[in-house]
Amino acid sequence: MKRTAIYVDFDNIYSAILGKLGISTDHKKVTTFQLELFKEVLKNFFRELKRNLYFIQSPLSSFSYFEEEIEKESHYCLCLKVFAEYEMLPLHNLFSPSVQIFLHNAGVTPLNPFIAFSKNKENRNAADLALTLSVIEDVVVKRIPAEAIIICTCDIDLYPLFVWLREHTGKKVYLGGFSKRTSNIYDATIIDECHDPLNHWTTKATD
Repeated sequence: MKRTAIYVDFDNIYSAILGKLGISTDHKKVTTFQLELFKEVLKNFFRELKRNLYFIQSPLSSFSYFEEEIEKESHYCLCLKVFAEYEMLPLHNLFSPSVQIFLHNAGVTPLNPFIAFSKNKENRNAADLALTLSVIEDVVVKRIPAEAIIICTCDIDLYPLFVWLREHTGKKVYLGGFSKRTSNIYDATIIDECHDPLNHWTTKATD
């Protein structure tokens, strides 16, 4: 069982889950049932990510999940950090209390980069930058005892971080991405083990 540090590009994952569930980003069009379903999927996402994390041992898995056919490798969650500009998330105003408190109650650590408000979204990469700096700080400065690093994202902006980790740390690097949303550059060049968690976990949450 590998000790694993997990970092979530939550702006990206949050929007991907909304899209997967077919939920509108217009709060006026969201029903109470849809909101509660969304919350339940998010909670289940993080619950399974910490408690029962499995990754396919296949370099060309196309981010699919074959639980019965492929040997699985388990990971112990050393830390789980979630990065987003929470006040900019769609539907954030429907969370009561806030999205950050919701995440705390789900047992994860929400981190919000401090930025000046910008209507032009000039700071749209702030969460990506905060995630990148946190990974480097944990690995290089704090030297946390992680044997593997998992980054959950569909965003190609984090590609340089994956490359740096593979070149300079010697640790196993994993990608948690969603089918048809994650760039095949990850699959084709730098990720040895790939996994589509959402297809499996949304199914579990709604069974």
